[in-house]
Amino acid sequence: IKEIYIRLGPAAPEQVTWTEITDRGEAIVLDGTLQEIAARRGKAKTIVLVPGHDLLLTSVTLPSSSKKQLAQAIPYALEEQLISDVEEQHFAIGNRQADNSIPVAVVSNDRLRAWLAMLQEAGIEPDFMTPECLALPFEQDAWTVLVDDDLSLVRTGVQGGFVVETANLETMIESQLAGGSEENLETPIHLYHANKEIFANDMLQSRIVVKEGGPASNPGAPPLLVQGFSEKQAINLLQGRFSRHAQWNLIWKRWRLPAVVLLVIVLLTGVLQIYDYVRLHQENTMLTRSIAEVYRKAFPDAKKIVNPRAQMEHKLAELSGSGNGKGGFLLLLQKCGPSLKKATGFRFQNLRYKDGRLDLDFEVSNLKSLEDLKASLMDKEQLNVEIRNATASGERVQARMQIRSNT
Repeated sequence: IKEIYIRLGPAAPEQVTWTEITDRGEAIVLDGTLQEIAARRGKAKTIVLVPGHDLLLTSVTLPSSSKKQLAQAIPYALEEQLISDVEEQHFAIGNRQADNSIPVAVVSNDRLRAWLAMLQEAGIEPDFMTPECLALPFEQDAWTVLVDDDLSLVRTGVQGGFVVETANLETMIESQLAGGSEENLETPIHLYHANKEIFANDMLQSRIVVKEGGPASNPGAPPLLVQGFSEKQAINLLQGRFSRHAQWNLIWKRWRLPAVVLLVIVLLTGVLQIYDYVRLHQENTMLTRSIAEVYRKAFPDAKKIVNPRAQMEHKLAELSGSGNGKGGFLLLLQKCGPSLKKATGFRFQNLRYKDGRLDLDFEVSNLKSLEDLKASLMDKEQLNVEIRNATASGERVQARMQIRSNT
């Protein structure tokens, strides 16, 4: 879908008519809810046509000035034409005309806010919003009238027009023509969706030009409004405080503080995560060094330390005798424990383990205690025990014993 034209009626948002323009230029007219449009629109440009009877299309003549100065001056230049206070009204400015007049669309702030809220609630952000009568086909020096059931849309110029009940259409046109210039008295009226007989005034009938799209073909209002719409010849109500830029600024002001707080929280969270990462990395480095030191003390013969944790686990697995039928260090030490505990005056000095052999340096009270320990280990624990060295020192004996498992 390339473009979507939404015509807001009294039944909106539950019931609206819209026209989809495909990339191939085809126009598809549909009826449904605003939510259905939001689900279909994608990134299509969205033009919203609002009821013309809810606003006033007028003009004012002011000296040339900047757009900002005009926006300030126009409300007070039109103040006498308005019933409500100018502060309650929104003034959308059109393009300056050849006669130096400036078209202006006037709508109440509350009404425009209600339209926008209705669209936003459905998830629709309009790109262009204009009175429906300014979407009628425009022809120079002619008026365009579309009879749309009980209401009639009238376009009186590039950016001028009004909406009136069809029952009062003739009276309103006569009043508008009488209040205009003499040229207006000869202005042709292009009539859509009706016959000239709807006017009783013969003079008006003589000026009626029934256009294609009248009662015979009856294409209805939506296709005609889409064909006649031109951004350059319409007044966009989304100006000033209601412009998309201003709406984003309003949203930003409303959410600026929460956004700043959220940003601070995100930054603090990031800083804390970085701090934790650095701290944990340092702790990991220190732990690795500690493991390496313990490994060196436990295995002084080790020459190369690449991964001390893995190497330590490997060595401990060897010592525990994993998969070793001859019994490992822990198993051998477990067998020796009870006898060593009972030995008289036993005092441990040093211990070495290699290739399934346990070398134990210790002291006992006397030679008899040494012989009793050897006998206990060989008899009860069924170990292969060899005294490699025994030296008397005073009343005590220092000995070195080599122990192997028989299994």
